[in-house]
Amino acid sequence: MRRTKQIILACITLINLHHFAFAQEYDLVIANGKVMDPESQLEAVRNIGIAAGVIQAISTEALRGRTTINAKGLIVAPG
Repeated sequence: MRRTKQIILACITLINLHHFAFAQEYDLVIANGKVMDPESQLEAVRNIGIAAGVIQAISTEALRGRTTINAKGLIVAPG
């Protein structure tokens, strides 16, 4: 029973962290761009959240930002 409670608590914590990550507002969001990262082999449409000049989130979920750039049909790559 104790192990089950620990697993449930861990799941609730992860859900809350996930909600927090996507509820925050970023300085800049680059939305709907095809993200290409040779290091991780990622090549997919994603949304990128940037704060203080640093990428904070790469997500399939919608992100909120003070400024949003719609990069639909464009490639987003590091560098």
